[in-house]
Amino acid sequence: MNNAYIYNDLVRLYNRSRNKLQRLLAEGKNHRRQGILQRRIARLFKKLTGLQRALKLGMATAALTAGMLLLQPDAAQAQVITFQSVNLGLTDIGFGSSPAFVDLDGDGDLDMMTGDFYGSFHYFENTGTAPEAAYTAPQTNPFGLTGVAYYSAPAFADLDGDGDLDMMVGNSYGSFFYYENIGTVSAPAYAAPITNPFGLTALYRSIPTFADLDSDGDLDMMAGDRYGNFYYFHNTGTASAPAYAAPLNNPFGLSDIGINSAPAFADLDNDGDLDMVAGSSVSSFNYFENTGTAAAPVFATVQTNPFGLSDVGMYSAPVFVDLDNDGDLDLMAGEVFGNFYYFQNTGTAAAPVYVNEFNQFGLSDIGRWSAAAFADLDNEGDQDLMAGEYYGDFYYFENTGTNVAPAYAAVQTNPFGLSNIGADSSPTFADLDNDGDLDMLSGEYYSGSFFYFENTGTTAAPVYAAPQTNPFGLSFIGNGSTPAFADLDGDGDVDMMAGSRSGSFSYFENTGTNATPVYGAPQTNPFGLSDIGFYSIPTFDDLDNDGDLDMMVGEEGGSFFYFQNTGTASAPVYAASQTNPFGLSIIDYNSAPAFADLDKDGDLDLMTGGSNGNFFYFENITTFVSGVAVANSIGVFNLFPNPATDQVTVQFTLSEPMQVAFKIVDLSGREMSTLIKDELQEGAHSIQLNTATLVPGVYMVNICFGNGAVKNMKLIVQ
Repeated sequence: MNNAYIYNDLVRLYNRSRNKLQRLLAEGKNHRRQGILQRRIARLFKKLTGLQRALKLGMATAALTAGMLLLQPDAAQAQVITFQSVNLGLTDIGFGSSPAFVDLDGDGDLDMMTGDFYGSFHYFENTGTAPEAAYTAPQTNPFGLTGVAYYSAPAFADLDGDGDLDMMVGNSYGSFFYYENIGTVSAPAYAAPITNPFGLTALYRSIPTFADLDSDGDLDMMAGDRYGNFYYFHNTGTASAPAYAAPLNNPFGLSDIGINSAPAFADLDNDGDLDMVAGSSVSSFNYFENTGTAAAPVFATVQTNPFGLSDVGMYSAPVFVDLDNDGDLDLMAGEVFGNFYYFQNTGTAAAPVYVNEFNQFGLSDIGRWSAAAFADLDNEGDQDLMAGEYYGDFYYFENTGTNVAPAYAAVQTNPFGLSNIGADSSPTFADLDNDGDLDMLSGEYYSGSFFYFENTGTTAAPVYAAPQTNPFGLSFIGNGSTPAFADLDGDGDVDMMAGSRSGSFSYFENTGTNATPVYGAPQTNPFGLSDIGFYSIPTFDDLDNDGDLDMMVGEEGGSFFYFQNTGTASAPVYAASQTNPFGLSIIDYNSAPAFADLDKDGDLDLMTGGSNGNFFYFENITTFVSGVAVANSIGVFNLFPNPATDQVTVQFTLSEPMQVAFKIVDLSGREMSTLIKDELQEGAHSIQLNTATLVPGVYMVNICFGNGAVKNMKLIVQ
């Protein structure tokens, strides 16, 4: 048996073991079995790591993380882009992402440094602005940094009191590595690392974070370890000359949470003291509410995944930061495969509610290789979802909500007479016999054939006949066929474009009719299309709103490739592909995109499956009004300069006349001044706000619209 088959079998066993462990943890029972499963998962993980290297999968192995202290939100705002991404433009760095946000170049916005499995550091410079982030490709080990063996976990703090940010790093062997910043605030340069300075002692798999836990004005250190414990290093020195006492194991009421505890501090209930959220090897987030005080913390019994948080994979590594600049703390988490998961706080500073753009609307993980297709299968006027998966089954999620607010029921396997077709099923829907209901066609991996399920029922109650292989003249195109239907020649019938494992595209022109399709021999990469690598997964929609069909493609590495149609509806010509346009980002391996207007706001949202069986939702926050892109039909915002001194300018666009009110409030919600309250006309607006009378500090610009919408933007006054 070759390595590829062994690897696939190990992945199945790994997923099965992990799911069992998660069930036992949720039930809080059978602790002996939990331990057995944790050890099994660790062994499987080690084997998978070796096989990944042998197979050169370039994926990502083991572990993680560091929580970063964030006592107050920084002046960063998420970029306003077409699709709201879980990664905010960040890219997969390999195994074991462990993010920390910090302004390393002194330009007023948040850069990101992350560790990885191999002990290196990856620097994502924010080359945008504070209100509009733009991250460059990562630099490995910049500023004189060097690797620290395995599982580098960075945390930043000014440990020598000289005004710039030093770095403390944990690693797999438990030591702490101190990189003193011998440069400046805007041009850091890190000296060679010192091991276990300031009286620190090694743990096993150290994951540090800093916080003033006794309210004495200096930074204490909390560290997680391999066994899920927390170690408190009390700073008995000063802010500029720290000296750490011998560590206390699980102080303040903290408790062991399993394997690889990764702590992060933030005031999540807005009561003036620091609460703690910790990641772990089983991917959940563990919340310890501080029921004591800022000077004498007491942590309550752990809660799992509060505030709407959800599992992100294995070895979750959380960090808190205000990424959308609305005055509350969002959460970014790394995980074992090197991805970054963004949980936007849609609640308030005092009552957070986190929304991960991931398995939205009640969708659930279906195993591996999820490939989604939308269709109204019960004729209720809303979008149901059918998904293929790794083992060749079909999973049906009925929309029991509405067009405006979808809610998906528990998954059904192979409903309506559907049956398993082998491996890597990839469904798509079209009325192929012109009888008014939706038939289904699916690709498959091993044979590369197309399986046709004719709907012999009705529009409201589909019944699918036994599959026919390669009907209508369709033919084998190679392993991993993934079909998509579209009228590409403008003759009124449905043609077919199919991706494959090779990364090419095969075009089957329908030379028959809508009622009796006949597909000619396939053409490879027509209309200017080109190979994209492995596992091309196409879908069609008019993404630039010019009346013809553009093509979006998923692929093995998890990226999206956009082929813009620069020709016409009847004679397409596809421009060279653009990778991850519109703010899209890598989601996982084997991205499988599908478009639908899921929030019924008149534009196309994107749902994509991936190799881990989850569904990732990219909400389209832009619509087209007279050819001008505006966010949520209200406007695209910019606030500058920020920080400000005497004056700040707010720019935005309205798609219709509307009542608008501006006011400035402090972080307690106290209104400082009402600046504007007036009816504004449709179009672009630029408004200057006087800040000269404000005491230096952090404020919120609150903007209320006549349609009920509210926008909050952080303002720093110097």
